[in-house]
Amino acid sequence: MQPDLTGVRQRVYNPDGSFSTERSITVTDERINGGKPTNIPSMFEGVERDEEEAIERIVEAGGVDPETGRELPSFPSVEDAVAAAVARSDSLGMSEVSPSLIPRLGSIPGFPGLSRPFR
Repeated sequence: MQPDLTGVRQRVYNPDGSFSTERSITVTDERINGGKPTNIPSMFEGVERDEEEAIERIVEAGGVDPETGRELPSFPSVEDAVAAAVARSDSLGMSEVSPSLIPRLGSIPGFPGLSRPFR
């Protein structure tokens, strides 16, 4: 009998030998939470997708993570969304920030610099 893997993401192995099961991006697309800042996954079926495809997958799934069924809350600001993404990463045992997020962090006034890649 096979284990039930519903809601479990595939592992993606990183160049340093570690693995990721989730990477997220912060978006403000009107079709997701009315355009309020929302963290969405960018990895599906074990493959990292670009922002446009990640948004489309969430929209098609009715605003939830299509692989886990997890609701994707909105935040009052991009800063709050990024802080929540960092906290989620820490809670998952991955205390680093995605390289794709770092350019956005530099544009957030007062946000502390982050130098570690997200996993």
